[in-house]
Amino acid sequence: SKSNLGKFVLVGTISAAGKVSSIEVAPATKVAHCFAASIAAQRLPAPPRRASGTYPLTIELTVGP
Repeated sequence: SKSNLGKFVLVGTISAAGKVSSIEVAPATKVAHCFAASIAAQRLPAPPRRASGTYPLTIELTVGP
């Protein structure tokens, strides 16, 4: 539906092992939640070591017809 089209932002945290967690989306459309579930299931390459052990993740996506 048209209510699922448009821009959304996903934020989360990448662990030292490459796991994405603490995922939030806005606005919370069906497409945004589907994308968030897909990202949560992925294992990313391990980022460089960091004192905090985690990295912030921000993705802005636009969904169109």
